[in-house]
Amino acid sequence: MKTDNRIRFPIPLLLLYGATLSFLLLVLVVSLRTGIPIWKFTVDPAALMDANPFTGVVSNIGVLAWCASAAVCFFSFALLRERGSDREFPTFLLFSGLITCLLLFDDFFQFHEYVYPRLFRIREKLAFGMYGLLVLLYLARFRKTIRETEYLPLLVSFGCFGVSVLFDRFPHNREVALLEWHYLYEDGAKLMGIVSWFAYFAGTAFRALRSSPGNPELREG
Repeated sequence: MKTDNRIRFPIPLLLLYGATLSFLLLVLVVSLRTGIPIWKFTVDPAALMDANPFTGVVSNIGVLAWCASAAVCFFSFALLRERGSDREFPTFLLFSGLITCLLLFDDFFQFHEYVYPRLFRIREKLAFGMYGLLVLLYLARFRKTIRETEYLPLLVSFGCFGVSVLFDRFPHNREVALLEWHYLYEDGAKLMGIVSWFAYFAGTAFRALRSSPGNPELREG
């Protein structure tokens, strides 16, 4: 059987390259408009600040876990749709991926701590309230679907996020040893919440893919 070895650029690949080039062009435009040197947008933050490369390692691992969760949700959504699964569960994964992306970008770019208050005059508490409302709407919309899954890691995730927010209310004082440790509790609980979030969606997506009907086209190939 002959195989077609010609180099092809499918539309999704072209869209990916186009989006990447558009992003780089946007960075260039912002640099020219604001006068901020381009290298401040491109170099590693630790190198930019001449800091230890392990600076913010706990936060960075959390961002990677957010990203992995979103990737699992979107990839599983595409596969289940391709296999002709019931529309409700793929829709649940799609919205789960969107919610995860929102939390990812907020964590990575400090939306509620920096962007919203300084650029849009939206206070941090109001931003938290909007996020909470979105999550509640999401949970209400997919409550039946979630009840059909093994949702213990999701409950653990929300519990850890609650603990993290609770410790965030405590005073921040690096000069007092007992208060300095609170950063470990706050950010450690947050990391445990993100990891539990990933565990829930990775396990849920795996079980859904394993139990879904196979793709006829893949079997024929």
